[in-house]
Amino acid sequence: MFFKNIDTWEQKTLRIAYILFTIAYYIFTLLIPVIIIGCRYEIFKKVSSYRLTGWGIILIIVVVFVAIRTLNKALNKLPETTINEQRLKYSLLGVKALVIPIFIVIVMGMLKNDFTLAYKTILLCVIFFIIGIVIDYLFIKYLEREIELRRKAKEKIEVDKRVENLKK
Repeated sequence: MFFKNIDTWEQKTLRIAYILFTIAYYIFTLLIPVIIIGCRYEIFKKVSSYRLTGWGIILIIVVVFVAIRTLNKALNKLPETTINEQRLKYSLLGVKALVIPIFIVIVMGMLKNDFTLAYKTILLCVIFFIIGIVIDYLFIKYLEREIELRRKAKEKIEVDKRVENLKK
């Protein structure tokens, strides 16, 4: 849809588009939320009481975000041919699906004392996460698939070169 004739793009153009959209994705899903949290929770001020600080929220978001992204890529590569493979893959996908709601419940429990501030902060962060998700699924997924197809095409060329060796 957005990438008409992506299969005819030069490798350099494909790489530049992938890098630019990936940068935009991380800006909207990590950098802007970190800045919002940092500003709202005044992370450079000293905190005297035990509560979740801006740094704590930033650390939690970054860790959860990177973990989910990495897990998602790994899970998509798992085979699902046999029933045991399906059980493993679908169980892991189910656990992954539960991570975000459980994460939200835990964070909301930590933020119950400053609920209004937390609500406004989380709302702004979620808006930017949504923008990041749109960028991921409208642009990055297509670019990653094209990069994967080209990698497979190069591999196929190498395999085809060796077919003649088998006939000898």
